[in-house]
Amino acid sequence: MNETNIYTNYANEIFMKTIRTIRPFVLFVIKIFAFFANILLLGFYRLFMKDIKDLENFLMQQQLYYGFRFSVVPIPVIHKLLEEKPQDALAILSTKEQSMFHSFINYKKKLEWLSGRTAAKKAILSLWGQNNPGIEEYKNCQLFYGKQGEPYIPASPQTHISISHSQGIAIALASFSPIGIDLEKNFLPEKSLLRFFFAPQEENQVLSLCGEEQKRQAALLWTKKEAIAKLLKLGGSLFFQEICVLENNVYVWNRSFSLISFSTEEYAITLALEKKRMTYQEIYEKTRYLIQDYLRLETEEILPKSHLMMDFNADSIAIVEIGFRIAETFHIPIPPPQDSLLIFENTVAYIQEELQKQNTN
Repeated sequence: MNETNIYTNYANEIFMKTIRTIRPFVLFVIKIFAFFANILLLGFYRLFMKDIKDLENFLMQQQLYYGFRFSVVPIPVIHKLLEEKPQDALAILSTKEQSMFHSFINYKKKLEWLSGRTAAKKAILSLWGQNNPGIEEYKNCQLFYGKQGEPYIPASPQTHISISHSQGIAIALASFSPIGIDLEKNFLPEKSLLRFFFAPQEENQVLSLCGEEQKRQAALLWTKKEAIAKLLKLGGSLFFQEICVLENNVYVWNRSFSLISFSTEEYAITLALEKKRMTYQEIYEKTRYLIQDYLRLETEEILPKSHLMMDFNADSIAIVEIGFRIAETFHIPIPPPQDSLLIFENTVAYIQEELQKQNTN
């Protein structure tokens, strides 16, 4: 054996002894690292789920107030379903929608699109009164996109839908009146973003803050602008810098909008609803048609002094549903359960009073 082989063998023996010596320590370090990594991931997961719960509670309160329907879908759930049972994940899509899904090259785009579509179909079917829909109902509820990227339902033009997703969460709202929603994770804005998309007074306010408060306010203002753009179905063609949203009541193109915002630990969300001034006669006719349509009555049957229960035999379930429809049609609180409001002209007066409150706020 030559001298080179002797040294090589010696070096190999020393290396193997070293490995055997430090192996338990390395395994110990790996286990410690994995332990703390799991704790960290668990912490992120709990925070993520808390944010989702907070968003759902906020939307539930607004749903009771305005009568729309919503759905919140954690995108990781759809990702897991796509990996393990792709057929089940895509089963809710029509043939055309599946073709649209497969046309996307980027997986992230596919995942967000499918998550938003899942949330939208759940919200729409709930609005239509289908609380336990089957696969066929999901497939028949087809959504497509217009020129500005706005979602619409060819089979139901009167149904308005708004979708948003950000950093693991997809949200959709469905309503019989125009509505917009935007969700953003809190972010630190770049100066170029502030300069080109924020009004000067908004920029000054954001720059006056620091840390998490600055991130939260930047995200909140951004969601307000996006929610208005989605309600107007304008996509990216709305000049954000020209709209100041420091207040919750704003005017855009001679139209008045009410903005309802909320922040969780990590996310900001805003709903946009249009405020309209209506005459008493317009309210009267719209309310009469709404009740007539739901109770399947003839128009002439409904008189100012008509009592919904006594004259039309409407039960408590019908009264609740009519209340929901009034709320979502006029974007006002659901009428309280008072016997006096079961008289038609009192219902109209209540609606007019609530609309006047909105216009003066």
